[in-house]
Amino acid sequence: MTNAEKEFYYNLSPRDALAHDIKDARRIYMEDGLYNSEIRQGLKNEVKMNKEIYPELFEK
Repeated sequence: MTNAEKEFYYNLSPRDALAHDIKDARRIYMEDGLYNSEIRQGLKNEVKMNKEIYPELFEK
């Protein structure tokens, strides 16, 4: 990751950082041919869990 990319990432809101990370994980799974309904559900659960554990960070 370049310094510019790091700076961009570090300045994201928690909500945007989570979305970025989930999108990146999805991309990696897809590139590796591993993305399926189980992975999709796991990523959705990760988002849900983060929202439940840290609700104050994910308010709109």
